[in-house]
Amino acid sequence: MFLVGFSGNGCPEQGRETAGIEEINGNLFTPKRKAAGFQTRTRNFFALQRLETRGKFNASCCGMLQPRILGWIFVALVFGAGWLRGADSLERRTWIVDGVTREALIHLPEEALGRGLVPVVFAFHGHGGSMQQASRSFPIHEYWPGAIVVYPQGLPTPSPLVDRQGKRAGWQSVAGAEGDRDLKFFDVLLTSLRQQFQIDPKRIYATGHSNGGSFTYLLWAERGDLFAAFAPSSALLGRGFGQPSPRPVLHLGSPQDRLVKFSWQERMLDAVLALNGCGPRMPSTDGYRSYPSTKGAEVATYLHSGGHRFPAAGTELIVKFFQSHVQP
Repeated sequence: MFLVGFSGNGCPEQGRETAGIEEINGNLFTPKRKAAGFQTRTRNFFALQRLETRGKFNASCCGMLQPRILGWIFVALVFGAGWLRGADSLERRTWIVDGVTREALIHLPEEALGRGLVPVVFAFHGHGGSMQQASRSFPIHEYWPGAIVVYPQGLPTPSPLVDRQGKRAGWQSVAGAEGDRDLKFFDVLLTSLRQQFQIDPKRIYATGHSNGGSFTYLLWAERGDLFAAFAPSSALLGRGFGQPSPRPVLHLGSPQDRLVKFSWQERMLDAVLALNGCGPRMPSTDGYRSYPSTKGAEVATYLHSGGHRFPAAGTELIVKFFQSHVQP
C-alpha cells in the first residue's frame, strides 16, 4: 500500500507548456515540457504533512509516534521519491506527421545537453497500450539513465488477433500498411533528435512488446542499417522480413504465450538465426541463451513462463544487451 496520495492519473503529460514549433523535413515539431513536477511534489508534501499530523495525534495518546505510522512515512518517502524521479525525467513532445499529431515521452539525460555522443533507445508499447504504460512496464530510462529513451504513442490500428475494428492504439504490422505512418513517425523522431542532440550513430536501439515488438522487427527489416541492436518481446513479423543486414537481437518470449503463439515465434527465431549466421535453435527451456554469430550479430533469447506478459527481468536484460553491442 502507498499512503501518500497522487492525483488520479499522475501522467507525465499533465501541466504541459508549449515551447515553440519548428519544421523538420516538411513536418512540424512541437516540444512540450512537463511542468507538473512541482505541483505533484507540493501535493505530496502536504499529504505527508497530514500523515505526520495524524501520527502526532497518536503520540499525544501514547507518548510517542506509533511505529506503524513511522513505517508508512518511511515507505512513502522512499517510494514517493522514486516515483517522482521517474516521472520528472520524462517530457511529452508532439510532432505533426502527414497532418496527424503524433506524440512520445522522452527521457533526456544531462549528457544530452553536453558535447558527448549519447545513445538512443526507442521503446514501443503493445496493442492497446500507451506511451505511459510502456514507460512503466519496461522503464529503460531507469536502468540506463545516461541514454535518450523515447516511448512513442501509437494510433488506432486494426489487429487480427485482438482488435479487428482498430479502436485501440498500435503500430503498422507490415511495410506499406497504414500508409507507412509509423515508419514515417520514426523517421521524424530520429531526425528531430539528431538536429537537437549529439546522437551516437553507432548506438541506436529499438525494443517493444507484442505489437510493439513486431514493429521492432519491422524497423529491422526497413531501417536496419540505422540500428546497433534490437530486443523484441512476444513478437514476430508475419511477412516482409526479407534479408536485412544482420544485427544483434535479443528475443524475449514464453512457451506459454497463448496470444502470439510460441510456435510462430520459433519460426521467426529460426529465420533470425539463419540470417545472422548462428547455429540451429536449441530446445526451448526457460532462461537466457546466447547463440554466437559468424557475422558478428549475436542472437540471444530469454524464455520465461509468464505467457504474453512482459517479464519482470526483461528491462535489465535488454539494457545490458544493448550496452554490450555497438555498431562497428
